[in-house]
Amino acid sequence: MLLISKTSLKTTRRYIKRIRLMPVLLFFAVVTLSAALLLEGERVRQNFSEFVYDTSALFLSLMESPFSDFKTYRENFNRHLLIQKEARTLEQLELQLRISRNQIHSLELRNRELRDLLSLQGDGDAAFITAPCFGQNAFLKSRSLFVKAGRKTGIRRFDVVLSENAIIGQVDKVGGKISRVLLVTDPQSHIPAECENSRQEGVLYGGEDQEMRLNFVKNPQEIQKGELVFSSGVDGYFPRGRPIGIISKVRNNQVYVTPLVDFKGLHYVQIQKSHGGEGE
Repeated sequence: MLLISKTSLKTTRRYIKRIRLMPVLLFFAVVTLSAALLLEGERVRQNFSEFVYDTSALFLSLMESPFSDFKTYRENFNRHLLIQKEARTLEQLELQLRISRNQIHSLELRNRELRDLLSLQGDGDAAFITAPCFGQNAFLKSRSLFVKAGRKTGIRRFDVVLSENAIIGQVDKVGGKISRVLLVTDPQSHIPAECENSRQEGVLYGGEDQEMRLNFVKNPQEIQKGELVFSSGVDGYFPRGRPIGIISKVRNNQVYVTPLVDFKGLHYVQIQKSHGGEGE
């Protein structure tokens, strides 16, 4: 009995020592767990902060985009208005350049003839009447237009009609105040003509489209695209050296010519009265 009592007493003492160590172990466990939670909480806080930052940046980007697009649209719109204004100015300059170019080419052709022939040929006492025109769009199929000038203003049949110093047709019908012009693109129009550089001559015919054709050319292969075509004046109706069109292509010995003037944009024309004809 005494042995059992001593053994029980030792066991009891060991348990008591272990129980005394429990608070210490528990304290270290709590400290370790707290440290782990603090570290994990820091990571969670960092991830949350990054999420908030990314979301805020995306929101600001979405808010800024419409204002940026509007600013870009306004700048593009103002630039478009400026380009339109500059385009209108360039159109006016282009018109003046076309007139000057046609006049220069006409003078160059005449000067070359003067050097070749040593004789002076001109339009004499040619008189011009400037008149408004209409009907070029409605009567486009017939290649005709009408001018507000007639017999009362001295217009006669076969008078030559010009725009930008280039021949566009010939008076075909004459009324008291209105006359009809047969355009150079009409199939019934036949104008003796000469190429500026190759000096090839032929007869310029109107076609079924807006292109004319230079027929009866001796050496069409010598003609180059881009050459100006002038009236040769051999028929006695059209003055010599007036530009008519420009060579657009040469295909299978057929020479195609495009008019220098856009008939749809005409508002006024000049009628040359130097070549009198029949009144109608």
